[in-house]
Amino acid sequence: MAMNIGHASGRGSIQPALLGIGAALALAVALLLGIPLLGAAPAPTPAVGVIIPDNPVFSVAENKPNVLMVLDNSNSMDESASGAAVGSNSPDSKSQIARGVVKKMLGTYSGRMSVGLMAYKQSPPIAGYLHNSPYDVSYNPSNYDPSFAGSRASTTKRYRQLKPGSSEYVYYNIALPFYSSRNEGTLYCYSGTASFDNGSERYPGGPWDTYGCYSNKSGSSDGAPGSSGAGYTGFIGNYAFSPTDSDLAQNILDFGRRMASYYVSRTWYVNDSPGRGYLHTPIKPLDATQAALLSAKLDCNIPDNPAPCTDKGIINAGLTPMEGTLLTAKDYFAGSLSRADEGYTATTYPLPVTCAKNYVILLTDGMPSTDKDGAPLTDPAAAITKAAAAAAALKASGVATYVIGFALPVGVDASTLDKVAAAGGTGTAYSATDQASLDAALTAIFAGIDADSGSSGATTTNTTGLSTDTRIFKASFNPSDWSGALQGYPVIASGVGTTPVWTATIPAEASRKIYTWNGSAAVEFKWGTIPATQQSALGTTDVVSYLRGNRSLEGTASFRTRSSVLGDIVYSAPAYMKEAADPVALSPAMEIVAVGANDGMLHIFDGQTGVEKFAYVPAGIDFAALKSYTTPGYLKSHKYFVDGQIAISSRVDSSGKNILVGTLGRGGRGAFALDVTDADAIKVLWDKTGAAAPDGLGYVLGAPFISKVAGSGTSTADVVFMPNGITRPGALYDGKDQASLFVLNAVSGTNYYSRIDAIDATDTGSVSNGLSSPRGWDADGDGTVDYVYAGDIRGNVWKFDLTKNSPSVGRFFLAQDSLGQRQPITGGKIG
Repeated sequence: MAMNIGHASGRGSIQPALLGIGAALALAVALLLGIPLLGAAPAPTPAVGVIIPDNPVFSVAENKPNVLMVLDNSNSMDESASGAAVGSNSPDSKSQIARGVVKKMLGTYSGRMSVGLMAYKQSPPIAGYLHNSPYDVSYNPSNYDPSFAGSRASTTKRYRQLKPGSSEYVYYNIALPFYSSRNEGTLYCYSGTASFDNGSERYPGGPWDTYGCYSNKSGSSDGAPGSSGAGYTGFIGNYAFSPTDSDLAQNILDFGRRMASYYVSRTWYVNDSPGRGYLHTPIKPLDATQAALLSAKLDCNIPDNPAPCTDKGIINAGLTPMEGTLLTAKDYFAGSLSRADEGYTATTYPLPVTCAKNYVILLTDGMPSTDKDGAPLTDPAAAITKAAAAAAALKASGVATYVIGFALPVGVDASTLDKVAAAGGTGTAYSATDQASLDAALTAIFAGIDADSGSSGATTTNTTGLSTDTRIFKASFNPSDWSGALQGYPVIASGVGTTPVWTATIPAEASRKIYTWNGSAAVEFKWGTIPATQQSALGTTDVVSYLRGNRSLEGTASFRTRSSVLGDIVYSAPAYMKEAADPVALSPAMEIVAVGANDGMLHIFDGQTGVEKFAYVPAGIDFAALKSYTTPGYLKSHKYFVDGQIAISSRVDSSGKNILVGTLGRGGRGAFALDVTDADAIKVLWDKTGAAAPDGLGYVLGAPFISKVAGSGTSTADVVFMPNGITRPGALYDGKDQASLFVLNAVSGTNYYSRIDAIDATDTGSVSNGLSSPRGWDADGDGTVDYVYAGDIRGNVWKFDLTKNSPSVGRFFLAQDSLGQRQPITGGKIG
């Protein structure tokens, strides 16, 4: 991957620019910093060429994101989405809904990421009994109005529930869980001091109102027990009730003068929190084994565990320690989690090594209720600030945090959680109110992670200076289906924006301009116009139609399904060029981004909109392999096609034209050129790929560049400087395997100079060799290249002298380690 730099005007390609005088000596050092594409230099062996793997070296296993799912397991997850207590084992509970949707994601993204599971750490829970408890109730039907939307403390009530074994109703505005150490059956309670206004109560000390509770209540009177017509019978006892997690989330410390309660199910219960998180399942690649471990943890768990619950599932109990749990996640990703009471075991580490990103997905049904030490939080704003600070700490350590607020308590603004999401680097929190919206939220998050981290590629900018129109162009691929993407991101004062300005768009098949080469001229890439050799390799008109973007063929026995028509973009870096209109030369304004893809095409996109304007299928790619690209079996047999680097000249560098030179990279031998001066009328200039490649030109992995050289007298010529690249086994040219520089006429593709071979007579080794990316130096400032510098796989930095009629070459530097072993030089591009 490379970050390539272009300019918004003038000299604007991603080609290496001419080096100034002061840069010549620095070049040798810069080249030495290039990362060897092929590993360290092996011991000398016969020159048999270099093996290039067909799969990207940084794809699939090394590019899976690490995702830590943080699941709310507070007491309030026993509730339904409306807030009523239904029990952890109920399919209507928030717990079961959330766990079911997470299980679905595990199935969808199997093999595409590494996933672990964390929840809130809990004090030892009590095996208790869950009841649903309507607060501040009325028994008077005249107070019932199902359309009421006012204060929950109003005497008017929106909801009603039949009394067990009666035709009479209880009317209320809110019902929340009530936990007890026994099955209380049905309770009707009354307090002469409670007023549903929180009065003088303070959490956790109270003081709490005392209620007299009865087993029966008849009639419509709201009067106190013992008053005329009150209807209370079966006195059970006097009780003081304290708030639970669900109450604190809604700032309810007083439950109203009249309260009812109905038994629901067994439950676990604890009314505090140690303040931290607990790692239930360490992050591992999401295969069948890991999915089974995670699914077991996502089963429900209540005392006695009636089906479908098991003792392996995570228990719901306690408060919401959001801050401390995010800090536990931070410790985990940092490699410093060491406490057994926070989930550490001998198998916790190592985390999967990945080139992708790390993520936390926090799913919560309420606001933070304790700090990282377990101390209660009663100020909602302060509580969110603490949680946001923890998310910011995660972000600073390279972990992004997504937040989902699921079925939040009545009266809680879902946007309150935005502060945590923003601090975690993901913008705004997702809000879900039921199973469908939670499914949509998690699907969006997982798909975004998969698209962003399950892919890789190269980037480029459209300017060296920051301005209002500065953009970063990111090319990517997804190894799950070998699809590709290209996006343009804005550069803003605080860095690179997170929302792309555009995503590359491929027009409908009939609207596309796609060309190939028939050996002497460009022709449309259609069945009736492509040469017979291509027809023979591709087989049918449907194959060509599929490659052109026909989506109706997908999903059959012969044609695989694609998530995008654009194929994977692996090593080809986007090339950008922008030019103003030139009324004298009659040259139009243009702005393009070009990139090679392993769908067999070089694509040229509008730099402002991302819409494809032109595509080219080089004649030298393997068309039989390109046919396999269309088949279902291709997912396991990736191939490279147009995977090399691209140079685009400015009109200053190439006599008023913009010339694009592309290479096949790992996809084959040679190079090709287009005239892109007018982006609406692009022309193919020449194609020297495959069998048409000049003798000695191999797999060009380095970047060419376009500039001028001095001709006879005062004339100049526009040329392409091309490294010969490397060779594959059995593909030596002239019986040689050496470093060579090609200097081609940019317009015709013919040799401007004969191939310039760099021969090291002192090199006794016989391993494969090849020239890397060249750099030019204008020694006298006349706008033409005088010297070219380039490294090779055998550790040489060569200096090519073009100041005389016959070019010459000599070794400028030799890279060796302390033992005298030569070190490959595969760099050369700056940026």
